[in-house]
Amino acid sequence: VYVKGVFNPGLDNRRARELSWCLKGA
Repeated sequence: VYVKGVFNPGLDNRRARELSWCLKGA
């Protein structure tokens, strides 16, 4: 995830986990 032009892997990992949880729940 890019925040203000700076790559932030922490937010990217968090988003990936949330997405995987959504896929598991479906």
